[in-house]
Amino acid sequence: MNMRLSLPRTWKDITLREMQVLLSEKSDIEKLAGITGESVEDLRQAPRELVSMAIEHLNEIPETRRHLRTFELDGKRYGFIPEWEEFTAGEYIDLESYLSDFWTNAPRVMSILYREIDYLGKKKYTIKPYTAKEDYEPFYELPADVVSGALLFFWTIRNESIVNIQKDLLTAAAKVQNSMEYGDGTRRSSRLREKITYVWKRLRGSLSKTS
Repeated sequence: MNMRLSLPRTWKDITLREMQVLLSEKSDIEKLAGITGESVEDLRQAPRELVSMAIEHLNEIPETRRHLRTFELDGKRYGFIPEWEEFTAGEYIDLESYLSDFWTNAPRVMSILYREIDYLGKKKYTIKPYTAKEDYEPFYELPADVVSGALLFFWTIRNESIVNIQKDLLTAAAKVQNSMEYGDGTRRSSRLREKITYVWKRLRGSLSKTS
C-alpha cells in the first residue's frame, strides 16, 4: 500500500483539537489518525516502518509558543484581555476551575482569555463583557502554539501580581518596625498593622489559588 502522511513540524501546525487528541489516552495509531486524517483501518494496512517513524515524529514535535493580542477566527476578530484591573470575579472563578484540567478545558479557557472585539482602534481595543455563555467551539481550530502562549502569558501576569503583593507586605512590615523603633505613636502603628493584615490576607488568598 502506497501512502504518504502529512505531519506537522511544530505546535504552530497543530490545532487545539488535534493537540487534545495527542494528549489523550488513545493508542498511538489512533493519535496518528487524528492528526493525519487517515483512517485507523488504512493506517493498519500501511507499512509498519512508515507508521512507526510517523508516531516517533509526533512524539518529538518541538513545543513552540506565540502570544497574540488579536487574531481572526471563524470570521470574527478576538482580543486578549486588555485590562487585567477589570478582570471580574466570574472570569477568575471560571478560569481557575477550567485550569484544573487545562487541555481538556482549553477551548473554554481561550473563550475567557480571548473575546470578540467590540472596538478596535489604532493602539487600543475593547472586548465584549464576559457572560459565561461564550461560544468556545471556534477555539478548537486555534493553533496549539497560540494556546500555549496565552497560557504562559496569563501565568506570568498572575505570578507578577503575587510578587507585588509580597513586596507590599514587606514594605508595610518595615514601616511598622520603624514606627515602633522611633516611637511615632500608637495610632500610626495601628494603621500600619491593619495594612499588613490586609496585604497578608491578599497574599494568602493568591497563594492558595496557586496550589
